[in-house]
Amino acid sequence: DPRSDLAVLQINATNLAPMPLGNGAEVRRGQFVIALGNPYSLARDGQASASWGIVSNIGRKAGPPTNEYGLPAKQGELRYLGSLIQTDARLNLGTSGGALLNLQGEMVGLTTSEAALAGYEQAAGFAIPVDDTFRRVVELLKQGREVEYGFLGVQPEDLSYAERLRGRAGARIAGVVFRSPAERAGLRPNDVVVSINGVRV
Repeated sequence: DPRSDLAVLQINATNLAPMPLGNGAEVRRGQFVIALGNPYSLARDGQASASWGIVSNIGRKAGPPTNEYGLPAKQGELRYLGSLIQTDARLNLGTSGGALLNLQGEMVGLTTSEAALAGYEQAAGFAIPVDDTFRRVVELLKQGREVEYGFLGVQPEDLSYAERLRGRAGARIAGVVFRSPAERAGLRPNDVVVSINGVRV
């Protein structure tokens, strides 16, 4: 599924024990984590390499992937929209797609390294959290189905600091996509959404 950057592979093996999945939504800043991976393709013996660190932050947005010239390589993946776990565990080239574990040995994230090219490693690494969205995508992919996503068609933005000081709440609509569900529902630029189905924004 290119939008979530998740894939499911089926292999012919009967002697494997599945790694227990934890809850990436329960991960907290400062929590110790272990990252498993295959840096520089060294794990030819089947033994993954491990590094450790802490969760630096949660709900992070990583920048778009870049090519060798530092230019954006591709756009539009949901994993860049602010749901990532940030860790200071060392994620060298080749560790992308490895497990991020809690100290109970449960997988709480799937690493997606910023180290896209040799020599460009950074101190901050990111992981897709094993949360409800992760489980839904994986389950649908296991069934051979396409993953569907909702599309409203608005560009939201935060209210100004002054508005929030005056007690105003909600999300301003900065823009509306032409002929989108939002436009058909009557939403317009500069509208402020204060609640959805009675639930305050």
